[in-house]
Amino acid sequence: MLNKKNKYNLILGGIILIFPIIFLWIIEFYHHLLNWQETTSFFSQHFSYSLFSYLVILVLTLFVISLIGDVIIGESISAILIIGISFASSQKMIARNTPLYPEEITMISELKLLITMIDFNSFILLVGVIILILGVSIAVSIFIKKKLKLEKNRKVSWSIRLVTLLVSSLLLYGFSFSGNSTSTAAKFGGLFDINMAGSEWNQLAFYNEYGFVIGFLYNFTSDAMKQPDGYSQAEVTRIIDKYTKLAEIENATRTPIEDVNIIYIMNESFTNPIKLQDVYPLSEDPIPYTNQLLGEYTSGQTLVPDYGGGTANMEFEALTGFSNYYLSVIPYQFIIPKMNEYPSIVSYLNNQGYETTAIHPYDGRMYKRETVYDRLGFKTFIDETTLHYRHAYGSSGYSDVTAYNEAYDQLVSSNQN
Repeated sequence: MLNKKNKYNLILGGIILIFPIIFLWIIEFYHHLLNWQETTSFFSQHFSYSLFSYLVILVLTLFVISLIGDVIIGESISAILIIGISFASSQKMIARNTPLYPEEITMISELKLLITMIDFNSFILLVGVIILILGVSIAVSIFIKKKLKLEKNRKVSWSIRLVTLLVSSLLLYGFSFSGNSTSTAAKFGGLFDINMAGSEWNQLAFYNEYGFVIGFLYNFTSDAMKQPDGYSQAEVTRIIDKYTKLAEIENATRTPIEDVNIIYIMNESFTNPIKLQDVYPLSEDPIPYTNQLLGEYTSGQTLVPDYGGGTANMEFEALTGFSNYYLSVIPYQFIIPKMNEYPSIVSYLNNQGYETTAIHPYDGRMYKRETVYDRLGFKTFIDETTLHYRHAYGSSGYSDVTAYNEAYDQLVSSNQN
């Protein structure tokens, strides 16, 4: 017969091992937008990926438990953490069909703004579930301890907690390098048939294939891009020399353009409805003035890889001329901040004597723009904290009027191009 202490330890051991399975199911259920069939299909088809994800969540829960010092409350806090991240990712999937990335966790500082972007009833339900989990866990923990009347050995308890905390911390730190192909974590992942090279460029397909946990882990630290065959400083220098000579030939017969201001506007929501006449017939031109300008002056069209989102990636391509196609990370997050400077049209125009200013009528911390714009060469960065115009659009946010008035003031207040 098991005594009370052994029964208690057996129950706690079962909770520690079983709850991560429930957490993993919750994560994937939310990732597949509460689709039961797709969720069960993922687990049935990807057992090895699921096992790896289970181990990661198990280590995470052990870390929380050892930090809190109580299994039931520790698992409850883990549940709240898991549900919160899963809910946030599902809301992003609904809004943009893109999963949550690690760096976006920092957006928790903008909780008041984020709440306005999600379904209010869903958010209230989420808060209610969190309060219920905490209440039940505290009540159950107190009940079990009083019912069994166990006296803990404090020395053993603290020593076990300390060892568990140390080991789980080291394991979590190691797991965060899973995206680095040369890391021990990546090699460990190989034992579970995880081979992420070449598939990470499409993040949604990547998360769907390997599951949310692995996809999320990969984006902590990953190889920016695979080194191409034949890559060397000598080869890069050869290419530079080749195109420098071609540019000299082309420019020999051209007249330099002087005294020209350049305004670059990136607008995620503006398009020409006339182009969709076959789908949505129009009785009149909805943007006559814009189309008039396009007809009277030099104009053209461009094909964009993203719309209504992916702003930082579009900015990177527009300002540098480099494609994101070969990258497996968001350059604004993982590449540019690590460099003292990064070649761009901004740095080029600085060398031509231009005054370079970036205007972003929103939080300048998003996608690390405060750091990125400096590395790209912008001498001045104006964000929502330094804007002179604050024309609210609707109940929150800033309008195009804000940015355009700010840009106009910059033009008329300086004698520099």
